Amino acid sequence: MYCLIACVTSNNVVAHGRVVNLVAPVVHTLSMGDGTCTVIVDRVIDGSASLVFPIDDKTIIGEALGYVIPWPTWLISHDDQV
Repeated sequence: MYCLIACVTSNNVVAHGRVVNLVAPVVHTLSMGDGTCTVIVDRVIDGSASLVFPIDDKTIIGEALGYVIPWPTWLISHDDQV
């Protein structure tokens, strides 16, 4: 599913991507809680937005282009433009 990835509030869309897994208990060896999914970042809108869960040396979404990252499900919405 193509999605919009928001940061802090659901209206603050920072990237476009694709949902990989709607339930992600473990991502990059990190244990995730309920309400976390994994997404691939396909297109960045605001590259300076902080990652909710930093991965390796990546701390902002601009560094995560093309990567699978964990993200809170409540900050993911369907991308109707694709």
